[in-house]
Amino acid sequence: MKKTLVVPTLLFLLVFASACSERYRKASSGTSGDEIYAYLSDIVSGNVPAGTNVYGAVSQERLDELLDAGRTYFAESPGAMGPIRAVTPLNVEVITPDTNLQSIEQIDHIRVFFIVAKTSGNKYDAMLIFDTQYNGGDHSIHIFNPPDDIQVGEINDDVFEMVLAGDSGFEIKIESEEASSDGLDKVIQLQFFEPGGDSLGQVSSLEGFDLFL
Repeated sequence: MKKTLVVPTLLFLLVFASACSERYRKASSGTSGDEIYAYLSDIVSGNVPAGTNVYGAVSQERLDELLDAGRTYFAESPGAMGPIRAVTPLNVEVITPDTNLQSIEQIDHIRVFFIVAKTSGNKYDAMLIFDTQYNGGDHSIHIFNPPDDIQVGEINDDVFEMVLAGDSGFEIKIESEEASSDGLDKVIQLQFFEPGGDSLGQVSSLEGFDLFL
């Protein structure tokens, strides 16, 4: 497989200071397209550490179709993108259904993958994956796909919106304001909501990669 990478050189990471002020950091994930593809292929093939709890599923065929047709967004923490609390200030129910994780303070390492592709007109397909290590060695992977009754996302008034479903039908609404009629920007923030509208947090910055398989 040939994988060609088109990446933004810099991304702006929103970091929340403890005193409720805001500051900005320029950073790059430092991760290559080949590495991201390898991470995702391991997840899909089940090549994960023993004892990993995997919630949700995706086929290699679906993964490759999305990767080839769309853009893959990636965030990782801790590392160059910032501390975990800055990169993924999220309700832990989104990150994993595993009740052993009670707070993001317990997370040792997290990778977030958001893969989105235009299907036709203003319609989009997408997949979201959280790969999380916590509790001194526990490891979980939570995979979100479109629910059966809502198959597409849309961009309206320069806002991307889509509903995805994780383990046992757990649904979230995702939004990004880094969008236009041309699609999502190369660096985005994802905001997460319950179907009723209550906020579940956000992934503050994700770096976009175009992987051509």
